[in-house]
Amino acid sequence: MTELNKYLGLVICLILVLITTTIGYFFPALDLLALPLSIIGISLIINFLTVKFHPICQTVLTFCFISINDIGIKLFSGATHDLEGQGLINLSLLIGLIPAIGIFITFIIKRKDYPILIRIISICLMIGLLYLHFHFFDWLGVDSRYLKK
Repeated sequence: MTELNKYLGLVICLILVLITTTIGYFFPALDLLALPLSIIGISLIINFLTVKFHPICQTVLTFCFISINDIGIKLFSGATHDLEGQGLINLSLLIGLIPAIGIFITFIIKRKDYPILIRIISICLMIGLLYLHFHFFDWLGVDSRYLKK
């Protein structure tokens, strides 16, 4: 891979996130279908096109694009979000994360140019970052009228 391909993959991921957020803004129901597909696409692009990055950097990049995509859908998707709608968005995120994490783990394990400890740390870091994302951004974007007082 050349340096151009490495950064081209990041630009493609950014464009994919912007397209998914735009779809969610103009067609609110389609974002539930676009979110899992874009998460799988992000995982494939970053882990396939950017293999020259360090595994921990690859982990952080994959998490950042997935997180930005989810936050963009939660904040800029059309309509008012109640608790049911937020649950559907989180379900859509989980549907996309299951294959994306499988893709991520497969590509990290195949990287024989780094020690096994770095690869295990990278996988654990991804799981920890996703846990923190769900902990802090779980109900982001819910209208305050629907929250318990």
